[in-house]
Amino acid sequence: MTDRDAADRDHHSEGTSRSILGISAGLLFANALALIDLGRRLGALQTSLKWQTAIGASLLGGMVLFGIWTWARGPRFQVLERIGSRVRTIGTSLGWAGAAAFALMLPVIPLVSARLAVKAFEPLSMRIVLWWLLALLGAIALLGVRKGDRFLPLLAFSGVTLGVAYQLAGYLPAISTYPLSLGWSETSRYYNASLFFAQRVYAQPVALPVLHPSRYLMQSVPFLIGDLPLWVHRAWQVLLWVGVTFGTSIALSRRARLETWVGRATLAGVGYLFLMQGPVYYHLLPCALIVIVGSSRDRPWRTLFAVVLASAWAGISRVNWYPVPALVAIVLFLLEQPITFRRLPAYLGWPMAYALAGSLTAIAASRAYAAISGNPVEQFASSFTSEMLWYRLFPSATYPLGVVPAILLASAIPLLLIAQWARHHRRGLHPIRWAGLAAALAVLLAGGLIVSAKIGGGGNLHNLDAYLVLLLLVGVVLLFGPVAFETPSASAGWRPSKWVLGAGLLVPVAFALAYSPTWERRDFDYARSTVARVTQAVGEATRDGQKVLFISERHLIAFEHLGAALEPDYEKVYLMEMAMASNAAYLDAFEGDLAGHRYGLIISEPLNTRLLGPEYIFGEENDVWASRVAAPLLRHYRMSLDLGGIWLMVPR
Repeated sequence: MTDRDAADRDHHSEGTSRSILGISAGLLFANALALIDLGRRLGALQTSLKWQTAIGASLLGGMVLFGIWTWARGPRFQVLERIGSRVRTIGTSLGWAGAAAFALMLPVIPLVSARLAVKAFEPLSMRIVLWWLLALLGAIALLGVRKGDRFLPLLAFSGVTLGVAYQLAGYLPAISTYPLSLGWSETSRYYNASLFFAQRVYAQPVALPVLHPSRYLMQSVPFLIGDLPLWVHRAWQVLLWVGVTFGTSIALSRRARLETWVGRATLAGVGYLFLMQGPVYYHLLPCALIVIVGSSRDRPWRTLFAVVLASAWAGISRVNWYPVPALVAIVLFLLEQPITFRRLPAYLGWPMAYALAGSLTAIAASRAYAAISGNPVEQFASSFTSEMLWYRLFPSATYPLGVVPAILLASAIPLLLIAQWARHHRRGLHPIRWAGLAAALAVLLAGGLIVSAKIGGGGNLHNLDAYLVLLLLVGVVLLFGPVAFETPSASAGWRPSKWVLGAGLLVPVAFALAYSPTWERRDFDYARSTVARVTQAVGEATRDGQKVLFISERHLIAFEHLGAALEPDYEKVYLMEMAMASNAAYLDAFEGDLAGHRYGLIISEPLNTRLLGPEYIFGEENDVWASRVAAPLLRHYRMSLDLGGIWLMVPR
């Protein structure tokens, strides 16, 4: 090693150590400010010793680390370096015990956040401080497994893995044997999935789902096996969320030219968390995944086949996903195929073929499904008649962060990295290729913002799913993948800033940590007694020859074998969709059936007609439901038995 190499290594070591000290001090100071703000609002600053201790510890820790950061410069850094060397030696000596120690760290943040349920963990900053501490300890522990690896890559892997573990822990409460719905629309998903096997499940033909057919087709897989309990369907949905998202992220990371396993695993984890920022729904990801896996740089006909296949799936998904398979193929083409200037029309031929084939296939698949579904075709156009709530693009009661600020935060670092890459390689790609990439991202961003402004949206970033997927694809291939240049020499001599890369890791982790997993304790005995009361009431109505309508909890017919004939109309989620779409024909038929007392018994959630307005979370959705669903129900039916979260209603 030359003297210059040794000096560079020492400078890198000092920079790394001082960066860790500075970040740690900054996080502790930020956490103290967040605790002071929350404590003031709760009135706990003067009365709670625990609160004062937490604030004092954060301030003291921040000042100590800041003091060390200020002091440890030049020759004095050798003291810090000796401490770091000793810590590295300890970590290296752990061997595989270090991996076991790191594994024990993974559930710490979810357990502390969900089980302790202390107010001090309400601020995001508190969870970030704990995450940072565990990420540092995890990187030290992993030194024993990855001997010879530099500390920063292990720190990145440790931090991302902790973030993924926290995000996954949020799914655990969803795998439950609780017989009633875990959320407003949770069990409606399993009912819609059952419609693909309606003859076997309900002993009668039923029209296929209108909303999100591809989602329910994926969720219907357990019905292939037979009469499985509800918790299996819940577990299958969790597996879809995790498996399809990770599968897409892994497929993207395989396009990256990263030499180490740690690097590839870190990129896959970051991709997973990045997609979960939406979250990007699992039934939409095959539109991109099929093309990512099936495309071939040297065999465009194979790519075209993948586009057609994925576009057929997009056609039974959502209208704003129709162009996604073609855009994914076009983006890959623009990144991996250089322009031969004398054959420019031929160069653009394949992207045009992808766009045309994809669009026609998606439209044809959508119309074909509508024709065979057994539903009125006009009901598939509900998304085009919904009210627009443009204010939800900005901070509101429904989404305090706001859709526009949130998507800017989620995409700022990837866009900055892409801009840095483009500045260095500005002569490496033809302007037509840059224009194509920018146009694809802009189209999907604009489409996602429009859909987010519709009533029923604006509560998170899931309607910007297509944009997030394409941005991740462009970022991975540009920064780490096989980009083809017009000027081969343009590919050399650029590395992304470690600070920007670090921020790119932190933002999706922070999005994951922003949501606290809620492990609610549910009264299973009361739920079972509720099911028994519903079963009894349904049996009595059926014996009297009355029709029974399940507006909510419709899954009980399939999973609890109530013996009631299924009344397919007016299921809660679809009824809400028609109410938001102002479908007068559907709503008039609904009130007509109520006025005529078509049903002898109705099972519904508790109803009220109170109007809330935009000052409340999803206030407009509440008002639509109250005025167009609850009010007609209460005009013509009355509650005969209140079972807590369920009303049994009979004609007035």
